[in-house]
Amino acid sequence: MLSRARVTAASNLSGRQSTSQAALAKQRALRGTPGLKVISRVSTTVRSDLPNHTVMAVSTLTYPYRDGAGATRYVTTRYVAPYERGTANHAYLEMTAAGRPKDKAGLHSLLTRATRTVALAG
Repeated sequence: MLSRARVTAASNLSGRQSTSQAALAKQRALRGTPGLKVISRVSTTVRSDLPNHTVMAVSTLTYPYRDGAGATRYVTTRYVAPYERGTANHAYLEMTAAGRPKDKAGLHSLLTRATRTVALAG
């Protein structure tokens, strides 16, 4: 059971990068972070659970690091191309789930649900 988990999402990306380029840029930006160990960087597709059933391109970066108190945090950041445009893969959304390493299964489940139900307004 997750005692403390958080999913944050921001549509702070301009769509100028692919999801895989965005994940690689994040990985490079994290260099020098205490205790950082990149576990994986994977690109795939996810089908939306919303009525349109859009197939979205996603790239996911998973890594632990040590926070300021010396505790290990487990983080999964996902870049999402929320529009189905043939082979287009433009990252418009970044989602992050973070928590304790022992909660990684719950964090993964939480991020998967958030990804499958995301909708951009406007």
